[in-house]
Amino acid sequence: MNNFPYDRRMNTIFRNQPSYTYFNKSCADPQDILFRSLNEIDEYYLQPEQLANQRAFEKFTVSDPRTKQTVNDIFFNHSGNITTKIFRSPKWSCLNISQHSVGVRIVKARQEEAELDESDFYIWHNMEKLRQKESQEFHKFVYEFSQANKEILYEPTKKLTDLYKLWYVQKTERLLQKYPDTCYNTHLGLPHLKMCKEVIKDQWAEITKVECLNSASLESSSHEGLADFIELDFKPLDRNIEKYFKDRLCTEKLKEELENEARQKFLQALEDCEANTQPYYMPLESLLFLLTAGDYVDIPLEMLIEIKETRTSQSGQKYIFMDSPLPQRQMGWHTYQQVVVLAALGYMSSIQAYSQNEDMKEISACAKDPLHYKVQTIEEYMQSYKPDIDTNFSQTLFKWQLKARDKEPSKEIYTVFDSFPCSNGPLTFKLEHKPKFGCELMTKYELLRDWFNLKLRGKPKSNCYRLNTSNFQTMLKESQSLSKLELQLSTTYHIVMPHLLSNLYEFLNLLTSMPCGPYMLRYNPKFKDKMMLCKPSQEVTQNTVHLHELLKSQPSELLFMSQQSYLPIADNLCSLMHLEHQTLPCTFRPSRKFNLQQSTGKNLQKPYVPLNDKEWILEKCKKQQVLAANKNTPQYRAQKKKAQRARRAQARRIQQTSKETT
Repeated sequence: MNNFPYDRRMNTIFRNQPSYTYFNKSCADPQDILFRSLNEIDEYYLQPEQLANQRAFEKFTVSDPRTKQTVNDIFFNHSGNITTKIFRSPKWSCLNISQHSVGVRIVKARQEEAELDESDFYIWHNMEKLRQKESQEFHKFVYEFSQANKEILYEPTKKLTDLYKLWYVQKTERLLQKYPDTCYNTHLGLPHLKMCKEVIKDQWAEITKVECLNSASLESSSHEGLADFIELDFKPLDRNIEKYFKDRLCTEKLKEELENEARQKFLQALEDCEANTQPYYMPLESLLFLLTAGDYVDIPLEMLIEIKETRTSQSGQKYIFMDSPLPQRQMGWHTYQQVVVLAALGYMSSIQAYSQNEDMKEISACAKDPLHYKVQTIEEYMQSYKPDIDTNFSQTLFKWQLKARDKEPSKEIYTVFDSFPCSNGPLTFKLEHKPKFGCELMTKYELLRDWFNLKLRGKPKSNCYRLNTSNFQTMLKESQSLSKLELQLSTTYHIVMPHLLSNLYEFLNLLTSMPCGPYMLRYNPKFKDKMMLCKPSQEVTQNTVHLHELLKSQPSELLFMSQQSYLPIADNLCSLMHLEHQTLPCTFRPSRKFNLQQSTGKNLQKPYVPLNDKEWILEKCKKQQVLAANKNTPQYRAQKKKAQRARRAQARRIQQTSKETT
């Protein structure tokens, strides 16, 4: 047994360690740096010499030597898959887990236009009333949540606001150099396009004679050699969105040059224009401005136009030249989406530029033949790798006619579209700000944009990528078609495309009847049913619009946060969240804390579905035989007597209450 005293034994265990008095210091000790580092102490309680010594534990920032920017996160881990989160609701779903799984299969099959399972459809039809009732409660819950948590929902868009301001500044600087400082006064109030011929429902118009004026389009051959080993994935935008956005921003000058070429083609086509047609130069953004002005706070409010007479016309035939609308001064759904579209196009252009490089051909050859490999030095690699993103940008000019029924002349419209790299057809994006609840309905602006994209390009379908705003994960790759878009416009916004095109025809008639000269077409929120046609004037009044003052104003998101409407969740779209958690869209999440079969006593198996009338009759006869056999059992007689006594007792209570009241 050891004869050392207790304190001697402790010293031998903690040899070469400081005494406990070293750690037993007060906050007032100016030398106690360790105590202050292990405990968070407010600077108010520290002495001046303690504040001076505190510099030894100050945080320092690390800057990237390549970009000279501050590095916030030193370690990155992008190897794992990003999982989707589900919302926390105050109540559980009235449907069980099995019913939710059946609903997910039904919605996914309809979404992909696949064949439905007969037994699943039988269950889906039986729970229709439960789904409708729960859907109303769900939309009420999501609406109240979104109104109370706007800042949380739109917090991921802060990085997009800074990028949009960067685009806005560069765009307005070029417009300030292009346009003189002109003052505009209201010349006439034209009826809004949605008010033109609204009462006459039998008026309709259609798009005919669509012609592409670009002989060589990038869209036709942009996907060659790329679809074999590259699948579009937009998760790299999460950490490189600023880089890809600035890459696309560098092509704005090229875009203006291509727009000037399209204008020159339009002016050349005026000489060949027929006498019974009225020509219009109308970019896609200008067309959408006429159709949706004032519907949302984050879409353009002004557009410059010019009405002229053709040189070869002897009867005073006019043509209208529309410039692209002025940039949006309010940020919101559409401006955030515009930033992501530019960044995604920059990312796709970089993929295509890299795939067209000789080194990418070597990689594809090595994938087919592992023995085929070529060693290169870093100098040779850098000389051969020169991706040119500018060459991956192009525009397509379409000529189409707007023909109204029993009316002449037809409108000949020239519309410019941007081409999409790395895609076989039209490609669009939709940002999801509430991915925990599902996919949101598309706005009227987005539906009309996709409809004209498909209609004028002559494509049967297009792909819409729905991206999570926080990490740009693809929540859903939705396939769009003309019939599907027209159904959404009709059911959601009560828009019938032939009637809307008829309204456009009537509005262009009013616009063509104006005197020749430059104008500004402006929407004023004070007059919701009017489109203000402003004319240049030297007279300055209280309502005078100064063009340069509009362009010098800074964009803001305050109006969007306070006045923007609410987008409901779509009940016919099954996103990544619904597939991962097996939750039916527009319903609360099912409970998994206990076994529903044991708690409710119900069998969760699929019910028997008769195949034909013969089996249905036999099944009904079998149930009647079982019921007749049970009538002779004592359990059935006792249950019947109990029900008779209950009915008699209820009748006596009713009779007694009627006597007391009389």
